Amino acid sequence: MRVMLNWKVIKLGGSLLSPYETASRSLQLGQLPFDTVYARELLEEVKKTNARAVIVVGGGFLNRWYLQQFKEAKFEKPETQNDFHVLGMAASDINATLFRILAGEVLGYEVVYPNVVKYEQYAHLQEMHKDFEKYQIIVAAGWKPGHSHDVDALLFASLLQTKQVLSFKNIDGIYTADPRKVATARKKKKMTWQEYRMMIGTSSHKPGASFPVDAVAAKLAEKMGYSFIVIDGRDIRAVHEILTENGTTRGTILS
Repeated sequence: MRVMLNWKVIKLGGSLLSPYETASRSLQLGQLPFDTVYARELLEEVKKTNARAVIVVGGGFLNRWYLQQFKEAKFEKPETQNDFHVLGMAASDINATLFRILAGEVLGYEVVYPNVVKYEQYAHLQEMHKDFEKYQIIVAAGWKPGHSHDVDALLFASLLQTKQVLSFKNIDGIYTADPRKVATARKKKKMTWQEYRMMIGTSSHKPGASFPVDAVAAKLAEKMGYSFIVIDGRDIRAVHEILTENGTTRGTILS
């Protein structure tokens, strides 16, 4: 009999699965704009640690590429904002489907929930909960316009009674400024939600916007009393620590 562990809820940034520059080159060469090598490496770590996880996958390159094409075609108008959100959700659906297939290949299809959770299914998570408990891995895409998948991850955290979301990004934490542009930028080990929301300076989420945690999710997490741990998902040591020890010193804790 398989021993069921406590759930981890992971928001997996699409920028890890399809980094813009490399994915763009792959597409030009007629190759899949998806980093299967990284995806397998992450899944092997999940297998090694026997982690039980919901993995909410972002849109990454596909999302931003489509948005950029439509912006250049001057289709971005107040009336199309909802459509731009829908494009991002569809991009995450593609990435999540590819990731679910790879999860089945690495861990075995019998332990991976057979469908990507997405769209209107988020309104029925409670009804689906009993079925989720039969599996080790659940892969999810986007819910609805108006926010990023950080909110979707919070919904799973609430459902599964874990007050923490693990956010795997292409950055190793949250800095006082963009470290690629400001040499004196310092990484913050811990931040309150109030400090974080003051730093990002917005309360809404635009299609394609990129923040460590989106503003809508930050406000909701603060209200719920939930935390996010932001780490570099490519840092396998940090991933191992967070899957086995419930924490790591290599990222930033928002609470």
